[in-house]
Amino acid sequence: MGFQPGYRILPWFGLILALPIASSATGTLDLSGTVNDSWGHPLPEVQVSLASLGGSTNTDSTGAWRLSATADGIRSKASLRISPQSRRLELEEGHLSLRLEGSAADGSHRGPRTISVPGRSGASPRGTASADTTPDTLIFTWNGRARARIPVTSPVQGDLGILVIDLTTPTIPLLSDTGGIGDVTTYGGVGNANPSSGGACNYGITGIANYAAIQVSQAPGDLLGQWNGGRMCGQCARIRAWTSTGWHATVARIVDKCPDDRCGIDLGGSPATDIMGALPGRYSGDWTFVPCTSLSGVSDGPRTLWVKEGASAYWSLIQVRDPPSAVDSMRMRFPGGTWSTLSWATEAENFFTVPVNLLQDTTATLQVEIHYRMAAPDTLQTKAASFTHGETSIEIP
Repeated sequence: MGFQPGYRILPWFGLILALPIASSATGTLDLSGTVNDSWGHPLPEVQVSLASLGGSTNTDSTGAWRLSATADGIRSKASLRISPQSRRLELEEGHLSLRLEGSAADGSHRGPRTISVPGRSGASPRGTASADTTPDTLIFTWNGRARARIPVTSPVQGDLGILVIDLTTPTIPLLSDTGGIGDVTTYGGVGNANPSSGGACNYGITGIANYAAIQVSQAPGDLLGQWNGGRMCGQCARIRAWTSTGWHATVARIVDKCPDDRCGIDLGGSPATDIMGALPGRYSGDWTFVPCTSLSGVSDGPRTLWVKEGASAYWSLIQVRDPPSAVDSMRMRFPGGTWSTLSWATEAENFFTVPVNLLQDTTATLQVEIHYRMAAPDTLQTKAASFTHGETSIEIP
């Protein structure tokens, strides 16, 4: 190959692979390293795992990790030597694929080049290039997303150096009934503590200081996000994000839907400053849905039923404002009669349609029952006439 006996492994995907060259057949793989974020700060809570062997560990508060595994065919070290006669790299046991650079006999720089050493004794072909052989892969997962995949060859052992993970690239959120893991952004900017002045939940101008928008889609355009046609309106969430100064947390009420397809949860008002300080942007984080009861900044008064403008005895839409959590369903009846389940309105998101037959006798009393996602139901009685006048607010006792 024309190389001198000294070799070094080139950086591979930002990791420096340190390979001891010595004979061993212990069957133990011993790996370690450090993970930093894109600001250069240690990144804790990163899961480091081997795809095939299944072993895993987490980075500590300093971003450091160590992972050991034992399995048949895994070599902690390989026996490599330079043949004095041919100056070719030879392998006595195991299998190895490396990128090498070095110096030729005349002192000139050579490399980098990729070589593949077969899994048997003998000299490798001079200058052979091949695809990397990767008996296993290190996977670095943070906040539910695989942030980096690093192929490792079976003889690799030792300190893998520092991996830098960029947390600002848009991600597809991981969603569940209880919350999500993904991007935390802001549409209102930091330092803006003004309350919500409107949103797709159709609450209008409010005094709500802690508010947010939720994603419409999970993957761009699939409409499988938690917005769900406005069904998430009024829900509160505890939100946290990893920033250049560590974890920061806040609470917010969902009052809007994200305007773009690269969204997890989008903060407005005070929460953006709570988490991002003076540096607005895209951060990695998570959110957990919680009841709004006793949370500061998420309400601007007691919960009420709001009648949409334009209501009459022939058409009426209603919504709950300042609910204890998102509304699951609503039903009405005349006292002693059969319950009518209200359907979600098609004219506007986050509204229910009042059945026309319940509006005709404006002197009649209606019983109303409201079921919430994370709170006990509310019940009230009011005259049907209350639902025939637009922009009417009916207090829920």
